[in-house]
Amino acid sequence: MIVNKLVRSGLRRSVLAYLFLSCAVFAAIPGFANQSITLNWSASPSANVAGYNVYYGASSLDYTNMLVAGSAATNILIPGLVEGVTYYFAATAFDLTGVESDLSTEVAYWVPATNSSGPTFPPTISAIANQTVQKNSSLGPVSFVLADQDTPVGNLSVSAFSSYPLLVPVSNIVFGGAGADRTVQITPAPNRSGTATIGIIVTDDTGNSVVTQFLLTVLATTGSGGATPVVSALPDVTLAQNATGTNLSFVIQDADTPLAKVAVTVSSDNPLLFPLANLSILGSGSNRVLRVIPAINRSGTGHVIVSATDDLGHTGTSTNTVTVTPSWVPQSVVLLTSGSGTITPNLGTKSLTVGRKYTATAKPAAGNLFTGWSGDIVSTSASLNFTFEPNMVLQANFIPSPFIPASGSYVGLFSENAGVQVPSAGQLTATITRNGTYSGRVKLGGGSYPISGKMNLLCQATNRIKRGTSFLTIVMQTDQAGQIFGQVAQDSWTAPLQGFRAGYNATTNPAPQVGRYTMLMPGFPADATLPNGHSFATVTVSVGGLASLAGILADGTKVTQSAYLSRDGLWPYYMPLYGNKGLMMSWQTFRRQNDTDFDGWMVWVKPTNSAAKFYPAGFDYERGAFGQLYVPPVGTNVVFASTSYIQIPFSGGDLPAGFENAVHLEAGNKVINTSANSLSMKFTPATGIFTGTVTDPVLNKTWSFTAAVLQRDNVGYGFLSGTNESSQVQLIPH
Repeated sequence: MIVNKLVRSGLRRSVLAYLFLSCAVFAAIPGFANQSITLNWSASPSANVAGYNVYYGASSLDYTNMLVAGSAATNILIPGLVEGVTYYFAATAFDLTGVESDLSTEVAYWVPATNSSGPTFPPTISAIANQTVQKNSSLGPVSFVLADQDTPVGNLSVSAFSSYPLLVPVSNIVFGGAGADRTVQITPAPNRSGTATIGIIVTDDTGNSVVTQFLLTVLATTGSGGATPVVSALPDVTLAQNATGTNLSFVIQDADTPLAKVAVTVSSDNPLLFPLANLSILGSGSNRVLRVIPAINRSGTGHVIVSATDDLGHTGTSTNTVTVTPSWVPQSVVLLTSGSGTITPNLGTKSLTVGRKYTATAKPAAGNLFTGWSGDIVSTSASLNFTFEPNMVLQANFIPSPFIPASGSYVGLFSENAGVQVPSAGQLTATITRNGTYSGRVKLGGGSYPISGKMNLLCQATNRIKRGTSFLTIVMQTDQAGQIFGQVAQDSWTAPLQGFRAGYNATTNPAPQVGRYTMLMPGFPADATLPNGHSFATVTVSVGGLASLAGILADGTKVTQSAYLSRDGLWPYYMPLYGNKGLMMSWQTFRRQNDTDFDGWMVWVKPTNSAAKFYPAGFDYERGAFGQLYVPPVGTNVVFASTSYIQIPFSGGDLPAGFENAVHLEAGNKVINTSANSLSMKFTPATGIFTGTVTDPVLNKTWSFTAAVLQRDNVGYGFLSGTNESSQVQLIPH
């Protein structure tokens, strides 16, 4: 249904301050064939604003839809937008009498296609014809029908808006009926007449919405309710293109209202030809003059509407037709480009025939993208078929490709703000190509979910993936600094996502962190519910920046993982553990400090499991982890700095008492035990790992132990596997 927007501009300056709007489109909400967006604006500074009218449609300055927002609103959800279509938006403010400000600056938004593996369908609502009702009467009930392909009609919610709340308050719009068959009854405000746009919004349980609108005209009656103002007939006129304008005299009459209290306003249904700034009302009392000035270099036909409204809201109108004839007709189209690109063939140098069809093709320069045609035709197709008309202007728009600087391989971690939880924490990997396509995976709770699609021009993308009985939603965006961010959400949880692009290349930008490292994850000596022993790992960084971890945790669990470093040396790792019921995840940063070469905070979650040998009650372990560069010894050199005597204390865990062994470390890293109790130990010089067995002098029982060398500290740390707990092991050279 076409929205007839008749702006009462004569009162605009005195009633409302000019509305300065900064409209911006944010976060498209994906549906199936339709989408919704949120439109934001800056609030009007006027104190008497009663609300905002938001106009939109698929053609510039030709708005086919309208929504109404309250006076406190600075945004509104616009549902039912068709994918692949460019929409144009503008807004006005209005007071309690329905008087509107000028239109804001127009903004445009192209609705992208979504990547959804689980489509939902929007509801539908039957159309309602325009309605008429006498003043001080009630309309209805008027019947309408609801339907939805995937939502029970009983779950559909219905709401309403009014473009003229002083005439039709929203509280006076009452719905009835049930299921698919619904009704609406509308009671205008007492002693009011005029016209309002009524909108009925139906929303399903997934948030998809559609709107149907109709005009409600409340007829004024004579007698105690007052008379309607009368505007004399305006003559139809014809003007030449670029004419200085014309003055048209008319008369205002009102049987029971002083003319000083009658507001006279003017509007046009063709604002491109007759902008509101070019329409004015002169004079006072009953004798008035309409001043009409056509827009520069424009021709065509439009209607000018003069309205007179008394203090009870009664409105009379008079409409005339104004035709602007072209003074000249060019025989070629004006072709313009914005950005780097070309248009072929160059029809701007050719003589064209009015009414004949032509084709122009936009081609971006290397490293650029074509974003669409503007001017007299709006299209997103690079090849444009058009029928030539006089004064035609076409512009091909290009922008530097945002995908080239954003291309690369990314890895990121996500978890809830409240803390790391196994069901909602995981890892995202994605590779973005130079043309904006992407593919990757989300690892979560033992599952691996593929994602793919194409980024929009803001380098944003959304994937919706079936997981269990509901859907996993992944929203991500990259920037030219090499970051990826967004969120992963399902049902009741939302987990912020943050990650980085791989920062190195083996050929063109080798990683300065290349080498071998040993890594320590310290134990907790004072808490029997947590591992007492030290977990450790070896880490290898390749020339291309791939960090590969292989380690063993202090409960005997072996772990492996690999991920690329960012250009700032950030290394994320995520490892599902214990049959996907636990995990370990961390952000480590490679940076050489006094005693570490990389460090970061680590989370280790083990679930409750009565059958587990070690720590069956489970635990949540959070502690700093770190690593040091390890250089394998050459020849028969030992792994530690020059030394021949090493103390090895064993303590904590379920040992009845701590004890200590002393050994000699000979050439080739051969170990000789010098203590009374038995100890056997072997070094692996290539990795810095040592393993062995030792006899507890109290229990006379033999235990296994293992540890790693921290070469810069000239020490070693690890754990001894006890009955149900782990104990700490240290190597202290002297």
